[in-house]
This record gives sequence, structure tokens and C-alpha cells, in this order.
Amino acid sequence: MSKTLALSLIFITLLFSNFQVLAQSEIYLFRHAEKQKDGTKDPALTKQGHQRAQWLGDWFKNKKVTAIYSSDYQRTRQTVAVIANNTGLKIQLYNPGKLKELIKVLKQKDGFYVVAGHSNTIPDTVKLLGGKPGKEIDHEEYNRLYQLIIKDGKVLTKRHQSSHSLKKSKNP
Repeated sequence: MSKTLALSLIFITLLFSNFQVLAQSEIYLFRHAEKQKDGTKDPALTKQGHQRAQWLGDWFKNKKVTAIYSSDYQRTRQTVAVIANNTGLKIQLYNPGKLKELIKVLKQKDGFYVVAGHSNTIPDTVKLLGGKPGKEIDHEEYNRLYQLIIKDGKVLTKRHQSSHSLKKSKNP
């Protein structure tokens, strides 16, 4: 084998092994934004909720999002609508009663995923992915944003807040 061929093979092997090392998933999970209290099972967002959705859209604007997942409720779809518009991606719906199906999809390949859910499903989703959800999400808490970094089978959980500066609106 020639020296050039041997060096080329070593280079290609190192190149592909680096791709494997760099391969990872980032999954961002959050509860829908503030919802109207209109007595229905499927309320829309409040004015403040739309502000939070806009903030999230701006925050994810320059990120290379692979896919956006939302439960099939108006408030969750509205929360990720700006992200979908900014990225050109279609919102993919999942059933919050069948979280293991969503987990299977998220674990199929590496990527940068956004998942919108509910106060009673997001911590379970984080846990099923191998992350650490911390305390339960209170019914009035809308700013918790989980970032799960999954690399080589290990999960790092980071928590962020979606915004401190949103002003509460008296009108929904």
C-alpha cells in the first residue's frame, strides 16, 4: 500500500470517527404559553402568551431546528407557531397520552428538536428521555425551558427561563 493511500485511509477514518463523536441531539421542551381562562378544554393564548410565543420564536430563530412537536391543542400549537414560521418547518403533532411514542421518534436520529406540551407532561417527557425534570411545574408557571443535550447515550439537563420581562396583561 502506498504511503499516500495509507494516509488517506487514516484521514478518512479519523474524519468519520469525529462525526460520530460530534453527533448529538438537543431537545428543547417547554409548557405552552399563558392560556385564556375561558372555561373550555382548548383555550387560546392570552396577549401575554402570544408575547411569550414571539419571544420563543425569536430565541429559536437562528438555531438549526430539525423538527417541532406539539400536542394537538390550540395553546400548544400557537406557542410554537412563530418558531414554525421562522424556520419554515411544519408543526408535527403528538399525543400527550402516548409519550413513549414521541420518545421513540426523538431517539431515532440526532437533531435539534423543539417540543411543546403541558405542565403535567413535559416533566414526564424529560424523565423518559433520561433527563432530570426537577420539581413539578405549577399551573401558573409558563417560563420553564428544558434543554436536553444527548451525546453518546448520556443526557445533560439544563434549565432556562423563557423570559423575565413579559408584562402581565389584564386582558386575555
